[in-house]
Amino acid sequence: MRTDNEKNDGVSPVVGVMLMLVVTIIVAALVAAFAGGLGSSAPPAPSAGFDFTIHAGGKTASYPGVVCEIPVATGEFTSNQLKIITTYVVPDTYNGVPLTNAGKTITHTITGQVEDYGIDLSSGSASVSWASAPVYSASDDPFVPKTQVYNAPIVATTGNGLTVGYDMNDYLYFGGNAPIASGTEWWFKEIDRFLGFPTTERTIYGFTEGSVVHITVIHVPSGTVLSDQDVTALW
Repeated sequence: MRTDNEKNDGVSPVVGVMLMLVVTIIVAALVAAFAGGLGSSAPPAPSAGFDFTIHAGGKTASYPGVVCEIPVATGEFTSNQLKIITTYVVPDTYNGVPLTNAGKTITHTITGQVEDYGIDLSSGSASVSWASAPVYSASDDPFVPKTQVYNAPIVATTGNGLTVGYDMNDYLYFGGNAPIASGTEWWFKEIDRFLGFPTTERTIYGFTEGSVVHITVIHVPSGTVLSDQDVTALW
């Protein structure tokens, strides 16, 4: 004859298996809910097309050193969420003359996160102090990669119905809260500040018409690469 203890020993494994099944089903349901529900609620990464034109001869009365056109943009984001990385490799020669720095790479980053350096562009004043931010200097060693702010107006001449004046710094500088919209156009007038080296020193850096610059645009909050392209300079 079986005792009560013997009966309990026979039931316990069954109950344990049932509990394990219940726990497994609950965990699977939670994972599915997260993947299908919560995961889909996150906003999509923004996207935009960036078309760059570089004028090796620098700015003139007719055009700037660098033009950036944004023909198409989706998602809500602003210029202070971007960084632009340029890469240029010094050629072997310039006008047939061998260059001392041949083969060396110049990597330069323009950051839109100007607030990291205490820069406030929302004041509406045309006077901005860049003293606390890293800015381009012709005396810098360009072969040491640097992250700097572009401390000159980008003059967003078109896009989103905006008319930009010098009392609208939030839209005037790269790093402001200017919305990035289809049809936006930026003028980076100072090519040296954009590329990070004195482009007119041609016998040192060999930068001229036909030079190639690799440009990468990154949306910092999401880590999305919005543009990654080689740009051949015009004169």
